[in-house]
Order: sequence, then C-alpha cells, then structure tokens
Amino acid sequence: MINKILLAVIAMLTCISCQDFVHKERIVGDFFLVAVDSDQEMDISYKISNDGDFIGVVPATVYSIGHDSLYIYAKQHPDGPDGKTNYYIIPIEVQHPYNVEEGVIGPLDKNQFYKKLDEFKVVRRDDLFQTTIENL
Repeated sequence: MINKILLAVIAMLTCISCQDFVHKERIVGDFFLVAVDSDQEMDISYKISNDGDFIGVVPATVYSIGHDSLYIYAKQHPDGPDGKTNYYIIPIEVQHPYNVEEGVIGPLDKNQFYKKLDEFKVVRRDDLFQTTIENL
C-alpha cells in the first residue's frame, strides 16, 4: 500500500515538473519569473535541475523586478493589485540551492526596503526595477 502511495506521489511530482508555464522568463542565473496557470500566479523561482524543477523564492504575485550584480529586487502584490506592495531583496549568489529562500530579505514595506538599500550601499536609481508586468 505504501509503495502505491509513494509511486503515485512520484508520478504526480513528475507531471508537475514537466508542466508548461504560461510565463517563464530568466531573470539572472538560475532565477526565473514563472507563472503556471495565469499571470496572477507570477512568482520568482530558482531552477534546481535541468529537468525543469524549481523552488519558489518569492510567492505570487510578483509584478516588478530588477537586478544588479549582487541582488534581485522584487515588488509583490500579495493580495492583488489594489492591495499593499511588498518589497524583496534576493542575493544572486546561492550557497545552498535547496534552501535558496533562506537568504531572501522580505517582505519589506517601502521604507524598510530603501533603508536596506542604503545599508547595502545600493545606489538608488529610477531604473532599479527594470521589468514591470502590467495589470498585476
């Protein structure tokens, strides 16, 4: 019985990892913007294998991103476009791919985000967020 359940779980995970995305865009390195069924599910994920397996880093709905040589910067609407905005700072250098989310700084509000940028000596620029997905 346990073998049948284990086999069913493995088959389900295999199907999920082979699933096509409605949106899949490389940000930098093995970090991607992905959405499985709709753009409202847009998140930042880290690719852990060449088979298309990903680990979620910042949950939906990510609607604006940018990066420099050290960090990815993200804006997220956790409750839809009319709700609050969360900010995230994600280190690009990953020490442990299966625990990539441990290095993520956030969710932050706008003031906390800009204080962190100052703390990390990141120059504030108008183009910090290079990509924005409309209607999210």
